[in-house]
Amino acid sequence: MESANLNKPIILPIVLRPSNLRPIAYRTLTKKFGLNIQSDALEKLSSYIGRNFGNQWRGPLTVSFLERVGKLWKDQNRGLFLNGDGVEVIIKEIDSEQNAKELKSRDLSFGNSGQLPGNTRKSFKVFSDSMQSTQDTQPASSLSSQNRVDQELEMLDDSIDWTDFFKVVDISRFQRIRFDERRRQLYFLPVQNSQDDSISLPTSKDSISFYVDRFHILKDRLLRNDHFQPRTFSAMNSITGSFHPQMANQQITSIKNLLGRHGEHFVLFGILTLSSAGLWQLQDDTDTIILELSQCIFPTNCFVTSGNYVICDGIYSNSGKFYVSALASPPSEPQEVSIDSLGNIDFNGIYSKHGHIDTGLKKRLPMIEREFPEHKMIFLGCDIFLNNLKVLEALKKLFTTLTNEIDEQNVNVISIVFPGSFIDSPLDVTESSSFSYITSSSLYKSYFDSFASILQGFPKLCGKVHFTILPGDNDPWSSLVTKGSNSIWPKFKVPAMFGRRLKRWIKDVDWASNPCKMNYLSHDITIVRDDIGSRLRRNDITYLSKDKLNDIKKEELEKKADSTVEKGDDLLLEIDRVTKPKLKPDEIQSRKVVKTLLDQGSLSPFSSRIRPILSNYAQILSLVPLPDLLVICDPTTPIFDLIYKNCHVINPGKFIQDGKVSFFEYRPATRKSKFRQLL
Repeated sequence: MESANLNKPIILPIVLRPSNLRPIAYRTLTKKFGLNIQSDALEKLSSYIGRNFGNQWRGPLTVSFLERVGKLWKDQNRGLFLNGDGVEVIIKEIDSEQNAKELKSRDLSFGNSGQLPGNTRKSFKVFSDSMQSTQDTQPASSLSSQNRVDQELEMLDDSIDWTDFFKVVDISRFQRIRFDERRRQLYFLPVQNSQDDSISLPTSKDSISFYVDRFHILKDRLLRNDHFQPRTFSAMNSITGSFHPQMANQQITSIKNLLGRHGEHFVLFGILTLSSAGLWQLQDDTDTIILELSQCIFPTNCFVTSGNYVICDGIYSNSGKFYVSALASPPSEPQEVSIDSLGNIDFNGIYSKHGHIDTGLKKRLPMIEREFPEHKMIFLGCDIFLNNLKVLEALKKLFTTLTNEIDEQNVNVISIVFPGSFIDSPLDVTESSSFSYITSSSLYKSYFDSFASILQGFPKLCGKVHFTILPGDNDPWSSLVTKGSNSIWPKFKVPAMFGRRLKRWIKDVDWASNPCKMNYLSHDITIVRDDIGSRLRRNDITYLSKDKLNDIKKEELEKKADSTVEKGDDLLLEIDRVTKPKLKPDEIQSRKVVKTLLDQGSLSPFSSRIRPILSNYAQILSLVPLPDLLVICDPTTPIFDLIYKNCHVINPGKFIQDGKVSFFEYRPATRKSKFRQLL
């Protein structure tokens, strides 16, 4: 035993500077674990590594130690910023764990003799295949411990059934949440009614809390953005593409703090609405101010409507007006940042029974997804009019194609989503009371009976595929009042009594609300059927600055032309045309719709005058955090397939376009979608 101890290398402590450790710490903690290292944390790490690893700090010991720190930090949900106090706690945990392992190893090595080697130095050891000396001194029991852990993880993965993490969540099963602006955290509201079919009306408190909570959530998200931090604010102009250069190095100011500061420049954040006098105003949680938009430059990459939360840059006047020079929407953020900042809330109740996400489980689910590359989801286009014979023939052709693919290509269609409306005219009250006439509700039910008779010939789809049915503007019961026009949002599901015959043949069918959520393992999917594009275009106010914007563009073009002629560089403009391809009008419209929705963090970024909502069910309209996949079934917007802030957004359009069946297929294993059309 003494010879074994003599063969161990002697480690002499050194003074390691934080600047020397920064490249290794950045590659390990920032690149691999996504953590931001603060200066006091880097000092703690460099002091420990220099004291314990000495001149071997460039070796694998340091990398393994930093990986251990990053893993413990993420497992304990300590946030994205690595600070000194937290690092000190992590180091103590690592030391205590390592000391326990050393004591256990010594007890096994020396038995009951009680003899322990003297002058042993505490150091962080890494057990790897490349370090033979460490393996020689390690007991056989600890050699097999890692194998036992791996076997337990494999058994746990085998015990996870993907069907347990596949669920549709609609209004009736969605947990209500409130935002605490003081703690900057979300908390669950108590469940008032457990009946699925019951509908409760919002209270005045619900209506107020809806806008207040949205304001605080978006402002909290805005303040987390790097471009709104005091030292890095100057890069905001490159993000929005429409901000005035004077906005550099500015902070968000509350409206109440403008009083008595005439002629000064400020940046405000709040909700844009019309006052009772017909003037545009901005409102935050402190006060309201009238906006003067005659000289404002609006963003060109998104829509601006009443009810939007916007950032305004301008000058305050003692007249009580704020003269806006530039306006933009609050930038969005990736899903993982929002989840971590909001306290790992499990919004859909899938990954935990206690309201918070089980991070260990959430990390394993993507690995399980890759084991099912044959799984795919089908998202059909909207307006599947079941009272149209051409639509019924198209459905039969679609089901035949999917059945053949299941038999020949070994694919597994796990879900088909059917967005409404399911009749081409709004459901109306039966005009005649004569018994010789069929009622409108009975006629509506007969359309779903015809749909069931078609599915009867495809037993493979009926027995294995999950069907999700979303209502549209013409479907019951809201269409009885609205006649297919603007109705209260969100929409409740089509009553299941219309699909009794459908239920006999289909094993798994969900009559979902519009919008609804769908979970598949680690995937969070949001599905909505609405004419969002046309509503945004109708209420867009960016036309107020089109004349001014055209004048600015003309001046810029004239300046570029003059500078090009003066320099004699005739190829400059031609290079710009090659390297910066122009987008098609359909692509521009699609990107504007996607950016508007995701930046506003809601599927209904409108005021109650434009889009009335049930505020007590508004949580299902939220897009904070962003879903993994957002399916927008909108016939008024061109078909698109876009990714923004790691959120995949698709629009299948109408079910039948130019005589072709249109739909998207999505494979969760590869996170790729494909637009398809059948003749």
